[in-house]
Amino acid sequence: MNKTFLLVLAVIALAASIGMKIMSKDAALTELEDFWWTPLPLALILLILANRKAKV
Repeated sequence: MNKTFLLVLAVIALAASIGMKIMSKDAALTELEDFWWTPLPLALILLILANRKAKV
């Protein structure tokens, strides 16, 4: 996959996690408080894949 594509997906996953954490303060969305961390492993994996050296 393209490095730029992986970085964009990682940023989207991080933004989703931050957005879930911020929105969990709303009384109607308290379930987000328990699962805000869920996109973080995906973001970590994508960042690792984007930063690894390509095999020649």
